[in-house]
Amino acid sequence: MANNPFQDAQPNVNRIGSQHRVAYDSLVSLAKGADREGEIVLPAGCSKSGCIMLAPFAFRSVRTLVVAQGVRAAQQLYNDFDPTRACMFYIKRGVLDGPYPEPVHVRGTSANRADLDESRVVITNIQQLQGADNRWLSDLPVDYFDLILFDESRRIIAKTCANVRAKFASARIVIFSAADR
Repeated sequence: MANNPFQDAQPNVNRIGSQHRVAYDSLVSLAKGADREGEIVLPAGCSKSGCIMLAPFAFRSVRTLVVAQGVRAAQQLYNDFDPTRACMFYIKRGVLDGPYPEPVHVRGTSANRADLDESRVVITNIQQLQGADNRWLSDLPVDYFDLILFDESRRIIAKTCANVRAKFASARIVIFSAADR
């Protein structure tokens, strides 16, 4: 796999809003800490996707798994990471000049192991990780992801999250949620 922007680049956090900077500073603190899991609670209306996109930099991740609550949320997160889109967070906010981390979207059978191996960030919805014979959980090595990001923890299915946590037992975990209005 080629270079890794999460390890080789530093995001320009001076180009993001104050709420994102506070969240990024919290992520850096979590990364330096000993706890396996942490939570970032953002004000309602603050872009969680931008904070999710900054998290792998704070942790200097090799490969990150982003788990969304549903298909639409996962598609939106993939679009936010997609470097071919001018509205992509890193480009739109001037956070990173490139190269950009290679994303892959796991949905149905559209992605395969080779796609995952070439990516730095894997985005999926919680439904893709359910079931006793789940191909993603059973086929990937236990150290495949070093960072797992859960979007909207209050709405995702606890058993599935427990399975992901157990499978990738050495991965750091950050749960992102929005504060109630």
